[in-house]
Amino acid sequence: MSVTTPELRQHVVDLVQEIFERGLRDWGEMFGFKSEVHGSGIRSLKCSTDLIARIMADGALVQTSIEGRYTGPILFVFPSAFLGAAIGGAMMLPPVDDPSIDPQDEQHVEAAQELMNLFCGSATQVLQDYRRIDLRVSQSVDDLAVYLAMVESTGLVDGENIYCVHVEVAVGDRKERAWCLLTAQGATAFCAAHAGRSRET
Repeated sequence: MSVTTPELRQHVVDLVQEIFERGLRDWGEMFGFKSEVHGSGIRSLKCSTDLIARIMADGALVQTSIEGRYTGPILFVFPSAFLGAAIGGAMMLPPVDDPSIDPQDEQHVEAAQELMNLFCGSATQVLQDYRRIDLRVSQSVDDLAVYLAMVESTGLVDGENIYCVHVEVAVGDRKERAWCLLTAQGATAFCAAHAGRSRET
């Protein structure tokens, strides 16, 4: 199954949105961080350093891998202000109007890593709900890396088509865009998992 039609791509979008919804809900239950996931969409683009830099902007890049029936890289990108607000919640800091991340602040870096470890665990819980296909998002220290600035290597191959799924995330009135980046094989695995459960239900 390849992700070649709008219907098949929607399966990927729906699964990624579910991952973000579960991950942010779990953050809320643990830290009292209140956020929402609104819309989502998908585009297939040729991977390049410039593309990753534009998607990342001033946000945080989370690099890890999918394990199970399919193995390969998966990236998440969180906007700086959104993640800054989440870090503030995790560190029990009072809310600020313009939250941000300081890559030089060791506490910010550690909090971001802990949040992303939890997020990947939440993602695996969502994927495990789709029992038809065994898929997991790695939380291993060998795979999971959080970057608060652009990096040279992301695990994706320049020139290859990747699937860029965005979701609108909001804290209060502030709405921003987060991303999940998948290889063609990863998107196919997500599509097969979600489509399989849709047929079963």
